[in-house]
Amino acid sequence: MKLTRQRLRQLIIETLQETKRYIGSPGGGVVPADRAYQRAEEKDMYAGDVHPKIGTLMGTGVEGKKQGRHLAAAIAPPDSQYAQFGELTPEEETAIDHMGFERATEESFPETGVEQLVDKGALWGAMKSKSDGILSHFNFRYVDDIGFPPESDYEGGGDMFRFQARALGCEVKDLAFVDTEDPEANKTLMAIYDMMRERGATEIPIPGDIGNYGQNSLYDVDGLKVLLTGHWGGYYTATICG
Repeated sequence: MKLTRQRLRQLIIETLQETKRYIGSPGGGVVPADRAYQRAEEKDMYAGDVHPKIGTLMGTGVEGKKQGRHLAAAIAPPDSQYAQFGELTPEEETAIDHMGFERATEESFPETGVEQLVDKGALWGAMKSKSDGILSHFNFRYVDDIGFPPESDYEGGGDMFRFQARALGCEVKDLAFVDTEDPEANKTLMAIYDMMRERGATEIPIPGDIGNYGQNSLYDVDGLKVLLTGHWGGYYTATICG
C-alpha cells in the first residue's frame, strides 16, 4: 500500500525560501551561499565519521578541516557516506572556510512565520548512514540517550521499545526517533513524511505480536525500514535503526 497524505493524517506545508547571497561557480553559474554552506557542513561531518582522528581534526579550524578532508578522501571506503557524497566543491569550500555561517546565511532566513525547509537529500543520507552525530544534526534522539533510570525498564516503556526494535530488526539501544513534541524534530518528521511519499514508501507487515503500543505502521523506503507510530494524546514518532 502506497503512503498517502490520508494515511499519514498530516498536512505537509511547502514553502519557498529566497536566498540573497550567492557564490559564483567555475562554470559561470551561481550557487546559493547558505545551501553551499549547509552541504559543506554535512560533507565535513561525513569526513569526520571516516576515522576518529579525522573527526578531531575537523574541529581544529580551517587548516585542520582541510587536512581532515584530504585524509578522508585518501582512506574513505568506497561505500562510505563520505565517498558517496564526494569532496567539497569550490563553492562549498568558499562558503564554509572563507565566508562562515554568518555571511553565508545573511538575509537567507525565511520571514517570520515561514517554516525553514529541511534538506531532504541530506536527511535521507543521514538516515541511511546511521551515524549518531549526523542523525543528531537532524534532531533524532536515541532511546538510550533519554536518561531513563536503569532500574525502571525505560519507565515502564521497555515492552514498547522492544516491540519497536523487533519490528525494525535491531536492538533497543540502536532505536533513533523524531517526534511531534520538539518543534525542530517535528520539522524533520514532516520532511520524512514528505520524503516517504516521494519515494513511494510501501507498507510491510509487522512481524510477531503487535501488542498495544499505539497505532503502528512499518514501511520500506528504498530498503530502509521506518516505523510510524501514533501514540495516545496526539503524539507521533518516526523511528529507525540508528
